[in-house]
Amino acid sequence: MKRKIHSLCIGASALFAFSLTTKADVKFSESFNYTPGLTVDGQNGGTGFNGAWVEAGSSSEFDTIQAGSLLYPSYPSSGNSALAVPPSDFTSTPFRDAATIPGVPGSTLWVSYLFQKNSGNTTQSPLDSDYFGLVLYGPGGNQGVLIGDSSESANFALGTAGAPSTGGEISGVPIALGQTTLLVAKIDFQPGADNISLFVNPDLALGEPTIPNAVKNDLDLQVISGIGTVQGFDASYSYDEIRAASTFAELTSTSVPDSSSAAWIALPCLMSAAMRRYRARRA
Repeated sequence: MKRKIHSLCIGASALFAFSLTTKADVKFSESFNYTPGLTVDGQNGGTGFNGAWVEAGSSSEFDTIQAGSLLYPSYPSSGNSALAVPPSDFTSTPFRDAATIPGVPGSTLWVSYLFQKNSGNTTQSPLDSDYFGLVLYGPGGNQGVLIGDSSESANFALGTAGAPSTGGEISGVPIALGQTTLLVAKIDFQPGADNISLFVNPDLALGEPTIPNAVKNDLDLQVISGIGTVQGFDASYSYDEIRAASTFAELTSTSVPDSSSAAWIALPCLMSAAMRRYRARRA
């Protein structure tokens, strides 16, 4: 039995050390590993963030944690997921400060998340006026890029938060109800406006995607300092597994463990080792 425990401790310690090194390659990651039924507002898990999710006032009730993860082939999922159900006359905008990611010209940032539209609105006209998007914000929550379902189309799109999506920002890929979709954005930072590409449901077995479904090149992000979601008008959306990394391989890696669980396994092992050393000195 002692040998089995010793082996478990070696494995847990190695897993913990591995998680600390590999997590550093991911800019931020959110798996919504929280108790179902709680609001997103106030939750403070994941990695790469400077604080908890914040959603002001009565709107905090519109985004909640639901049991189970959204799933996409070969894309890592864990924990639970989030559910957004804004009313017909209101929007919800949960926000979270992230560790600053500078938009250094010549550098690249990959961002991804899982999206599912559960139902469309029945009260607004036209019916595609509902919307949902992950938004990457600049300093102080300034103008950011939206990735998701804009209100100008029933197709996946890029956009500037608070402004209409137009032209090549709108993909030719329609949004199907009840279908989990992987949305991946590649941001190539430039001295002026950045080049932003959207890939809808890329085949991860083929490696880094190269042919975008939509493009945007009129927004200079400069610095990314926070993320959020915006959604409105009586539709229902699920979202999950938000993450960002410098490379596509890091973004979609299935080998990155949950450092928090590894730590809880390793902690009693470290305490046991310390006790053995203490007993040896007393002997």
